[in-house]
Amino acid sequence: METSKAIKTRRSIRDFKSTPVEKDVLVDIIKAAQQAPSQANSQPWHVYLATGDTLTEYKRRFQQLSQANKKSKLFLEKAQTGQWSPTEQIKMAKWNVELAQTLDGMQYIYSNSQYALYNAPAIAILTLPKNSPAWSIYDLGAFAQTLMLAATDHGLASISASEFVKYPELGYGVLDISKKEVAVMGIGLGYEDSTRQINQLHTSRQLLQDTLTFFA
Repeated sequence: METSKAIKTRRSIRDFKSTPVEKDVLVDIIKAAQQAPSQANSQPWHVYLATGDTLTEYKRRFQQLSQANKKSKLFLEKAQTGQWSPTEQIKMAKWNVELAQTLDGMQYIYSNSQYALYNAPAIAILTLPKNSPAWSIYDLGAFAQTLMLAATDHGLASISASEFVKYPELGYGVLDISKKEVAVMGIGLGYEDSTRQINQLHTSRQLLQDTLTFFA
């Protein structure tokens, strides 16, 4: 697939088919993502890839914590030092309107998909060493996007979501993540279930002039 086509066609899928993804395909995707740029070639990322019985257990424990109204402990929330700007808040509010229109007011469909961790048959948990500099967070973002574009090239759908790392104890307990690392973000991988209403969501993008300031 051409790079431009992968960029334009990739979007976040919130309900996957139960069809498993072959291990060799997942390994190829991670291998491709390793080509992402990083500050001074530090390559700070680590990937914990959960499938099969391990992922079933991960989801089971996630749902137990959700039912108990366990408070989330997201790394990026703790690392955050600022707030969304008014302009960003407007765009986020527009996204909420687009979501409500897609679901025809049935917001429970969205919460159900989160509760099921989007029914993803494979989840990649992305970690960084504790006390990493901000450079590493930037690098991890580049790695994550490269990973998702590589998935698109293999005919897979994807979604990056904080829900996957909402409870860090799951990573340490189920996936044996090193205590020297923090789970920053998770990516769900699989095949899109096009019959699901929630997957009809197509979000808008701001006008180019609101993004680009060009000098000649």
